[in-house]
Parts: sequence; structure tokens; C-alpha cells
Amino acid sequence: MQLTLNIDDRKVSFFLELLQNFDFVSVDKTLSEDELDDLHCEKLYREATREPLETVSWQEVKQQLNGKSAK
Repeated sequence: MQLTLNIDDRKVSFFLELLQNFDFVSVDKTLSEDELDDLHCEKLYREATREPLETVSWQEVKQQLNGKSAK
């Protein structure tokens, strides 16, 4: 028998861990294309909302290379 469940994203890890404790249950963790897209978008969002990278202008780089302090 095959069973499909829709589980709240916050509970998936717990639920899979619970199921894997039963020797009569096999867990297929394959994701659909939609789920992969959603996961990819979530990861990109998390990366984009992290503290922004510190950037340096080309002028500042040249000044640092020449031993001068930048503004």
C-alpha cells in the first residue's frame, strides 16, 4: 500500500524521524518539481535577507592597494 500525506512544513522532520523508527515503514523522500521550486525559493529568500555583504568601491580598493587609507 502507498499513502500520500500532506504535512505542515514545520513538522516534516519530526514526522519523518518518527516513521523511520518503524521497521515496517519505508520513507521515500522524493520531492515533486513544485516542492523543489518552493524549497529553492525559500533558500534564496533566506540568503537574500541575511545581513548584506560589505562592499567596497573600486576607488577604495585602489587606495588600499596604494597604501592610502580610504574614506
